Formats: sequence, C-alpha cells, structure tokens
Amino acid sequence: MLDPLDLTVPMVATDDVGQIAADVLQREPNGKYVVEVAHLRAYSTNDVARSMTSIVGRPVTAVVIPRDQRVGVYRSWGLSDGSARAMSAMIDGFNSGWIGFEGGAVEREYTLTPLEISLQRLAEAELATTSKATF
Repeated sequence: MLDPLDLTVPMVATDDVGQIAADVLQREPNGKYVVEVAHLRAYSTNDVARSMTSIVGRPVTAVVIPRDQRVGVYRSWGLSDGSARAMSAMIDGFNSGWIGFEGGAVEREYTLTPLEISLQRLAEAELATTSKATF
C-alpha cells in the first residue's frame, strides 16, 4: 500500500510492541506521555518483498495497490468498512509524509527484532496453522 515502493517507514515486530507495552505498564504512573516504538531501521515495501523472497525461496515482487482499490483489499482481509477506510487513510498519511515520529518531548523506544526475523516467525506460525488443518 506504500507508494513509492522504496518509501521507508518505521516498523515494529508485534512481539516487541507487547514487550514494550508490558514494560511501560509496570512503571510508576508519571502523568500523560507518548511512547514512540519502532525498530532502529525503517523499512520499505521493497525490503519486505526481499525478505519474503528469502523466506519462501522464490521471487516475491512488490506492487503498489492503487489508492482506489485499497479499501476493497482491506475488506477482503476481513476488516470492516470503517476499519478499511481508516487503514487507507493511515496509508495516505505515510505516503504523504504527514505521519511520522513526533519527536520533541516524547519517549522513544527502539526495538531489536529485525524485519526478517519477524516475517520468518509469521511464516512459521502460518505454516504450523495450515499444516494442522484437517481435510
């Protein structure tokens, strides 16, 4: 959905989000504050395609999903109409540069799980799920 395909954006592994959230929730309350979470390196759609190529052992080519098709794609993934529209709007924010790290007086947490490891874990979990299916 990112356009152009080499546009890099902050990404984070879901395991890392859970760990950081648990750490933050165990702190003493200190008023309202913002915690930005991302891997030290920003990634692009092309980076994801390269990682997936390595994981699945065959070429994976990234393509841009046109803006007018995004909501339909998100709906096909099971998102509600409202959620699909919100996701598309978020992608507009990334593509335009409007969404980014706030900077300034916020706490920034950088994570250690690289894209390749996160995608490998997702692929292994999917394989384990599909191989247990009964026919």
